[in-house]
Amino acid sequence: LSIAACLIASVGCDSTDTAATSDGGSANGVSSTATMSVDDGDAAATVGVEKVAGGPVLIDVRSTEEYDDDHLDDSVHIPHEEIADRIASVVDDKDREIIVFCAAGARAEKAKTALESLGYTNVRNAGGIDDVRGE
Repeated sequence: LSIAACLIASVGCDSTDTAATSDGGSANGVSSTATMSVDDGDAAATVGVEKVAGGPVLIDVRSTEEYDDDHLDDSVHIPHEEIADRIASVVDDKDREIIVFCAAGARAEKAKTALESLGYTNVRNAGGIDDVRGE
């Protein structure tokens, strides 16, 4: 199973949501190769919406340098200080499950607070990247 599928299973989704599909993706709609960054403008944002169709969205809110050095394939990269400006290009459904993480959890909490202030209702702070990998 992909990291996102394992994380989804651990945060209370039904186990049937994490079944693998015949094309190697997961039934929850998050592809195991859904890496993308929304730092590069409209084209990347459009690709992002396609990549995260269905299921929860896993967002890495660390710096670009940290993301470039190491990241999870199933994650979308939006630095925490840019999340309020860029989230709508990736997630337009304010009730969609969003899982944010950073290095240890502090920036993810800031991102979670920013998203909730924008009206997003289903945001979880998963802590740090190693916490997500541990799932």
